[in-house]
Amino acid sequence: MAGNASDSLKDQTTSVLEDLEALLQLQGMNREDIVKVDVLLDWSANVEQMNGAYREFFKGNISLSLSLSLSLYLSISLSLSL
Repeated sequence: MAGNASDSLKDQTTSVLEDLEALLQLQGMNREDIVKVDVLLDWSANVEQMNGAYREFFKGNISLSLSLSLSLYLSISLSLSL
């Protein structure tokens, strides 16, 4: 499952995307079936790491919606939805 807090954000992003792909495969789908990803990041400095993992995972053109938050209430760095 998803990476732990000591992993880089790039590693965490890759882990989450792989976990989501495993769930898709249970339904007979794969990453090519994804048409849009929404991402919520805790800090703008993490955008580059997330983008690196995103580009490696999705080789084609997948729509990305990116939002930044100060994470005042949650202690998470990354939230993804498909």
